[in-house]
Amino acid sequence: MNTTSLVLVYYKNQYRIARYGVWDGYPESAGLNVLGFLSKPMYVHRLVLNPPKLFTPTKVQSDNINNLAEDISRNAYDMITPTEDEQFAPRYGTWKWMQATFVIRGEDDPRGGDQAAGGVAHAKQEDKTLSTDQWVKVAIDPTKEIPSTEDVCVTWETLKQDAYFPLLRNCPSLAPETGAGILSLVANATGMIPVRRETSHIASADWVYVVDVDKVVLEVFSGIHGVRGGKRFGKIEYGPGFVAGWRLDDLPSPKDFLKGIDAAIMSR
Repeated sequence: MNTTSLVLVYYKNQYRIARYGVWDGYPESAGLNVLGFLSKPMYVHRLVLNPPKLFTPTKVQSDNINNLAEDISRNAYDMITPTEDEQFAPRYGTWKWMQATFVIRGEDDPRGGDQAAGGVAHAKQEDKTLSTDQWVKVAIDPTKEIPSTEDVCVTWETLKQDAYFPLLRNCPSLAPETGAGILSLVANATGMIPVRRETSHIASADWVYVVDVDKVVLEVFSGIHGVRGGKRFGKIEYGPGFVAGWRLDDLPSPKDFLKGIDAAIMSR
């Protein structure tokens, strides 16, 4: 879902991280991701230690990163997009095209057990097979079995991501699809990480999540729902409005986090 977000980390009087995300920016997704990260003090400690590892890539570095991403995308796309000739002759020597067939596993009886109250049996739902028109180019090793349906599906999912979102493969810290995941990337970094501080998106993001290490707070802002006001972005024309905030040492449960945001918006 194309709900945008901006994750900001404010430390020692400046924004060290400003990651703009293009997917699932709403509180139920990006918001809970941020909350879950902050709920682990060890991760927050690592986050504070790692700003020296962040750097803005030069044009040459950016070009190299983008060129590699293009190669990854092109190679992956070729592996999931057969030509017309290949569709009619799907096997060539050491490789073949296999159709990605997805298996939807049946769910267990939600009431638990094989026999529900009143003596009526509720069996586990049957697995369902979903055929698609998606194909994967698979290497054939005569000494091994042909890949299973599940293996082909996993391969297709991986190649699809590489084809359309290659930065997630070679430089996730610069991928707009990373969104709130930037917090974990920085906290777990062992080497230097290229980042872009995208504070220019403060006014345009649907949701803004601010981790203010200096004030020890998590603040949530919204650029939608007609929310306006708040000191942090008050000088930005049409900037997002303050919705809710919590101290980092007194964070709510996921349920209370969402309820607090909903209640704040409903009260406007």
